[in-house]
Amino acid sequence: MIKSLIAILTISFLMTSCGDDGGLTLTVDSPNNDTVYNPGDIVDITGTATDDVAVVSLIFASSELNFSETVPVPSQQSVPFNFTINIVENSQLQDDIKIEVTAIDDEGNSITEERSISIQ
Repeated sequence: MIKSLIAILTISFLMTSCGDDGGLTLTVDSPNNDTVYNPGDIVDITGTATDDVAVVSLIFASSELNFSETVPVPSQQSVPFNFTINIVENSQLQDDIKIEVTAIDDEGNSITEERSISIQ
């Protein structure tokens, strides 16, 4: 009886420890902080999201530029990304525009990186 209980506890422990351990990472290669853009320019947001199990979506957002887009990605451990933002010709000139990139894994864990740009 005790051997059976120990075996059950061991199997339960192994099953719970094999899941996603929060190994989610996010690297944003561009844009660099404090990059200056002009109205009409294109902002390329590039980088890689990585997880020990699977990345399932990316969110690109900026409240100052009025956009938020969730992009589902093929469920895989490493997801390179290239997302573009078109700065419209009549954009208001402003500093300290925050752009956020968020990666989400298959367990709902998330990580966010932020960049700050200007339109002049």
